[in-house]
Amino acid sequence: MYKVNTDAAIKGGQSRVGVGIVVRNHSGLMMGSSSQNIVAFFSPQVAEAMAILRGIRFAVDSGLLPAVVESDAKAVVELVNGGVGPLADIGSVVLDFLSFTSRFLISISYVSRKTNMVAHSLTQLALSSDENFFVGVSPSECGGFGSG
Repeated sequence: MYKVNTDAAIKGGQSRVGVGIVVRNHSGLMMGSSSQNIVAFFSPQVAEAMAILRGIRFAVDSGLLPAVVESDAKAVVELVNGGVGPLADIGSVVLDFLSFTSRFLISISYVSRKTNMVAHSLTQLALSSDENFFVGVSPSECGGFGSG
């Protein structure tokens, strides 16, 4: 079982969203990570939903399955897991990752910000630079990948 931590951050006043993704194996060993800078105007919920979707795609494309996707966006996780019908702009994103969870062994769960700090650090890295992508390495700006 792989653990995929995702997070998103919006740079105030700009059309920039930072996405951070960290994938670990059952022993906690980092298998891959991604720091992505997206040019877009998203609400915070849509940005977090996009981060979850990108985390799911990262796991599927890398063959890192089955997976538990973890996010500190409680409202988004509850929307997905509560069976509430998708609403407005977040609806299409939620439908996209529901299609993945129904085809692959993927679940989505809520974790605290403290548990999600490495993914959060990657969002900040994305907002401070152009798109960065890391696989199997630890960006020095994040201070390595411990548990969480």
